Amino acid sequence: MKLSQLPVKAAVALIKIYRKNISPFKPPCCRFTPTCSEYALEAFRTHGFIRGFFLSLRRILRCHPFCKGGYDPVPEKTRRSKLSKWKVF
Repeated sequence: MKLSQLPVKAAVALIKIYRKNISPFKPPCCRFTPTCSEYALEAFRTHGFIRGFFLSLRRILRCHPFCKGGYDPVPEKTRRSKLSKWKVF
């Protein structure tokens, strides 16, 4: 295991602990598919710790009674070139 993967592994472990020990005692309330915890797991695994954290946080902040919810998948990982960062092409 790479050292850079340690934060991702820790985040995934915390989400799994939440899903096993806390989530069963709460009524289902997530307005999205996949659920917020499933989304977070996939976001961390797909995008790494930093981007996964911000994607998960944004999703959790949108999951409230005034939101319609619905299907909201984790965005695909895109490879950005140095040129596209500068919007040259």
